[in-house]
Amino acid sequence: MRTAAGAVLLLQVLYGAIVWIATAIVMEETAAIDHTEDPGPGTTFAQLLTGVAALVLLAGAVLLVLPIARARAPRWLSTSVLSIVAVIEGCLVLLTAIMAAQQEVGPDLFVNAVMIALSGVAGTVPVLEIFRRKSATAA
Repeated sequence: MRTAAGAVLLLQVLYGAIVWIATAIVMEETAAIDHTEDPGPGTTFAQLLTGVAALVLLAGAVLLVLPIARARAPRWLSTSVLSIVAVIEGCLVLLTAIMAAQQEVGPDLFVNAVMIALSGVAGTVPVLEIFRRKSATAA
């Protein structure tokens, strides 16, 4: 399960990177024409927050997939990273469910259901890992 959750996290980050690159390439040509004003600090903050979330998801994937990383990482760090990963995935499940509820039945609904299932796995496994580590240290 850890490997599957780590793979889902990695795929989410790769998907986000591909969408970001594609959007930057396509939107760059028309952005100067449509929007001449400065985008402002809100856009920069959103990009920074997205980058930090991607790094946390990658760190969570490493902690879940690589046993050596799990063994060497301090407990406070791995617990923090895995907790944040679980919160991010929970938010993704919630937002995707809201989006799915607003759509009509069709292919998008199926894609949303798959996203909910994958994010559910990727969000549940870190929580189980935190409790597994906690019970192992208590014993």
